[in-house]
Formats: sequence, structure tokens, C-alpha cells
Amino acid sequence: MSITLQQALSGTGFWALWDAADVGLIALLLAAAYLVVTGPLRERIGGGRAPTTTERTCFLLGCLALYAALGSPLDILSDQYLMSAHMLEHMLLIFACAPLLLAGTPDWLARAILGRGFFRWIWSKCVHPAAALGLFISILSLWHWPYLYNLTLRSNAVHFTEHAMFLLIGFIVWWPLLSPLPEMPRLQEGAKLIYLFVEEVLMTVPFAIITFASAPFYTFYAHAPRLWGISPMDDQILGGIIMRLASALSMGVEFAKSFFTWFAGYRGIDPLPDPAPHAQLR
Repeated sequence: MSITLQQALSGTGFWALWDAADVGLIALLLAAAYLVVTGPLRERIGGGRAPTTTERTCFLLGCLALYAALGSPLDILSDQYLMSAHMLEHMLLIFACAPLLLAGTPDWLARAILGRGFFRWIWSKCVHPAAALGLFISILSLWHWPYLYNLTLRSNAVHFTEHAMFLLIGFIVWWPLLSPLPEMPRLQEGAKLIYLFVEEVLMTVPFAIITFASAPFYTFYAHAPRLWGISPMDDQILGGIIMRLASALSMGVEFAKSFFTWFAGYRGIDPLPDPAPHAQLR
């Protein structure tokens, strides 16, 4: 049965449609807590420097990405109609929400969150580049195994766990690129290029399995009402394409930045030369 978007969302009230009382409130509280802790309370709790405007903007955009993934009408489309919408939800958590929140976190706040005990130690092991890539692709692939994927759509607890783990592996895979802590430093530019290349190679595996399958993997969506008349197989192919594009676009931007920085350093060129010397030659 083919239905329109209006028909799909027509039976949903405003609060459920926009999840304002749940995810919306969490996103607002997270943003407010960040602004208060890094602002008025920063000196009282012994915090370091204030976040820059760019860092604040990144963190707030990360909160918005969290809400867009889990609180907007996208969540209803993913839970009831389209595997491709569900994939977009996952990719927003990993490739938008996680890096934006991480890029907006100053070093002293990251230290406070990680603490000094076992969690900090285990985190340092998880974000080693080899471990980060291994955990990332393993957990991503495991949750897209048909049995677990279908289970998430029947159990709210399992679904919550899935989303929490996607956000977690988002932080893990981005840490070697965006780490705010000098004691757990970012990779050098040349090493970043290798890291990003390997990540893209690894992403090809689940993409290929999902996209080039001979039949739909996910029985839940095979029996769901067909939004816009999209067939289950086309929906799954679109989901695989979304997975691949999300990784390629976000990591591609980081690859380009690292390449030009590395190349400029290799050639002994300042990537952003000071225009003053040129002015003196005139």
C-alpha cells in the first residue's frame, strides 16, 4: 500500500511528531548546561579558558543535530516506514552530532567528563587509532545485522541502546581527528590521511552488503506501508547510499583539510600566509 507523507504523519499529534517533551527537552537541557558550565559557572568550578565562538557554535549545532536525528519527524519515518530514514538518523548521530559536540568541547571540560579513574584509562585505549577504527566498523556492522536491526524496531530499550552506541562510536572514531586533549592528542596531518583512507575503505564493506543485496534484509520495512511507493529493495539501496555519502562527505572534508595542511607543511609553505610581507614589497 502506497501512502503520502501527509498520510504517514496525519495521525500524529504535535508533541509526538516533534518529540518536544522528550528528545527536544534533552537537547535543550544539554545546550543550556553547556552554556552555563562554560559561562557563569566556569570560574567557580575551576574551569579553564572560555570556549571560542566557533566552539560554542559547534556544540549548539551538535545539540540541534541530536534533535534532528531523534526528535524531528525523521524519527517517525524511520521507526514506521523507511529503512533509508532510519539510516539517515544513524548517520546524523555518527557524522554530525558526535563531531560537532566534540569540536565544541574545551580541554578542561573533556577532562572533567572523562575523570581520572578507570573510565579515562579505558577511553584512552578505545580512541587509539587502530582500536577506534576497529570498534567503529564492528559496532556499526553489528547493529546493521538484520536480526538486531529488526529487534530495535520492536523494543524501545534495544533501540535506545543502539542509538547510544552509535553516538558513542561517533565520539570514538572522531577523537583521533578532533581530540581536545593534548595528553590524548590528535593525529598528525599525514597520519590523519592514512586514518581517513582506512575508514573509507572499511565503510565500503557494510555499504556494499546493504546496497548490492539481492533481497531486502529487514523484514520490518518489507511489511511497512510504502511511503511514496518506494519498494523495500529501493529503500534499502537508498539507505546504503546514504550511509556511504554521509561518511564520504564528512570524512572527505576532513581529508581535504588535512591534505592541504600536510602538503603546505611538506613544501614548507604557510597554509595561511601573512599578507603583510607582500604589502611591504609594493
